[in-house]
Amino acid sequence: MHVEFVHVLKGRKLAWKRTASKADFDLCIDPIDQLGSLPSWCSFTRSDEMIPRISQIAQESFKAAIADLNDVVTLDDLASLFQRRSKMHFQRFSLKNYMQTDLAQGLVLISIGQEQAGYELLDRFCNRFNLERHLAALGKAEADAKLTSSHKS
Repeated sequence: MHVEFVHVLKGRKLAWKRTASKADFDLCIDPIDQLGSLPSWCSFTRSDEMIPRISQIAQESFKAAIADLNDVVTLDDLASLFQRRSKMHFQRFSLKNYMQTDLAQGLVLISIGQEQAGYELLDRFCNRFNLERHLAALGKAEADAKLTSSHKS
C-alpha cells in the first residue's frame, strides 16, 4: 500500500517519496520474526549457494510479502498492522531498527483520526533524529494526513 503523505528521511531532511527509488521501509517484517524460525528459502550457508537460488528466494520473498500485506487495503488496516507489529516479540530486527516506523505510523494514525497517538509518534521520531518538530515538510505531511481523515467521513 502506497501512502502518499508519508515522507522519507534523507540525512536531516524529509523528502517526498515520488518514485520507487526514493522509497524506504515504513513497515517491514523479518521472516524469522513472523514464522518463529529461519525459513529454508531465505537461508544459505555459502555464497556459492546463493546464485542458483536467487530466483527461488525472490519468488518466496514475494509470496511472503503478499501473504503479509494481502489484507491491508485501507489506512485502518495499515494502522492495525502497525499495532500488531508493535506488540510482536522480535528475534532480530524490531520496529526501532527502521527509521521510518514512527513517522509512518504517526501519520497513518493522524489520517484515521487518532491524532493524539499520531502526534506522540511524530514527537518521538523528531526527538530520535534531532529534527525540528515544526519542519515545513512535516507540517505538509500532517495536513495531508488530516485531509485524508476528513475525506473518510
